[in-house]
Amino acid sequence: MTSEEPKFEDFASSDSEMDEEFDSTDEPLGEERDLTGDGGVVKTLLENGSGWKKPNTGADVKVHYVGTLEDGTKFDSSRDRDAPFTFTLGKGQVIRGWDEVVKTMRKGEKCKVKLAPEYAYGESGSPPKIPANATLLFEIELIDWTQEEDISPAGDNGIRKTVKVSGSDWTNPKDLGTVTVDYRGILPDKTVFVEKKGEKFVVGDHEVVEGLEIAVKSMKKGEQSVVTMEPRFAFGEEGNTEAGVPPNTAVRYEITLVDFTNEKEAWELPTFEDKFEHAKSLKAAGNDFFKAGKADLAVKRYEKAISFIEHERDEQDKQRAQEVLLPCYLNVAACANRGKDYKEALRYCDRALKIDEASVKGLFRKGQALMHLQEYDDAEKSFLSCLEHDENNAEAKRFLALVRKQRRAQEEKDKKVFAKMFG
Repeated sequence: MTSEEPKFEDFASSDSEMDEEFDSTDEPLGEERDLTGDGGVVKTLLENGSGWKKPNTGADVKVHYVGTLEDGTKFDSSRDRDAPFTFTLGKGQVIRGWDEVVKTMRKGEKCKVKLAPEYAYGESGSPPKIPANATLLFEIELIDWTQEEDISPAGDNGIRKTVKVSGSDWTNPKDLGTVTVDYRGILPDKTVFVEKKGEKFVVGDHEVVEGLEIAVKSMKKGEQSVVTMEPRFAFGEEGNTEAGVPPNTAVRYEITLVDFTNEKEAWELPTFEDKFEHAKSLKAAGNDFFKAGKADLAVKRYEKAISFIEHERDEQDKQRAQEVLLPCYLNVAACANRGKDYKEALRYCDRALKIDEASVKGLFRKGQALMHLQEYDDAEKSFLSCLEHDENNAEAKRFLALVRKQRRAQEEKDKKVFAKMFG
């Protein structure tokens, strides 16, 4: 609109901000629909849009429109200017009726809408083209929109994404998938601190900041998005001196997902032999990370390896699978103990001991977990069982003594508490 024409942004939006992401029910063409229940906004669908999504509050929408009075007098048209009109939905930038109708539209949809004065320019009108208390008619086409989406794990707006160009296909990169991306990182003052073309990395291996990994997992091949993330998902309290990112700085990434290849799933491999060999390679990769002290990356490989072969039914295949399953279970238990997730460690120790009840590593790691959970009697039994199978195991002897010491200390503490309660 020119400065001489009505300025939609001067008017408040509807008090109602109930978002509609989608409505799977098609509206019938040519049928009037009362959107507000009071006859104030009446919509008639002229052409169906595509897809099922509809813009929510905060979306930047792009529309073409033609506005007329009830007598047919045209007062404004974006088509005459050959310039689509853009505004932010639900933020009071346009007249109230526009917010009501555009949020019900799909991409490419065309509709006719009749707005009562209270949903348009009201008692004041917008001289000289729109008189007071005028009912207005619009033909609106929703060309497209961009919507900032919260993709943070906790849904707390720590990472926000706006899709600029939609991708193809329906799949997304997953953990352990290899992605190829173009991206650049931008500081709040618009300084570009990094720019990469054709960069490859494995999702979940911490080769890039966490927020970038999370963003890529939400994208489709060919998608171009702008992603803003809080410091905790980027470079944190310390920043990155080498990259020129100050401490506690939110950053923005412009990302194109060029291509990706996900790690294979069990159903994609036709034979047990294929699954077994793939599981072995994952276990080997897990061992490399385990030796390097990268427990979380090791666990991802072990768990993936387990998923390929833990449900075999053929007895021979089951026996062979245990060659990989047992060390994977034991190593996940070791990683869980390191990470102080003692219940998880117990769970994997029990799975290992189900395969080999005499596993010294299984008994020892189970004893460690039980000790930290203050289940001293069961921990003592586990270490004693360990020593039955390996009587010279110095670590088992040391932990057995430690368990007995901690149990005595706990018993003394309990005695004092009871003495105070009943003394």
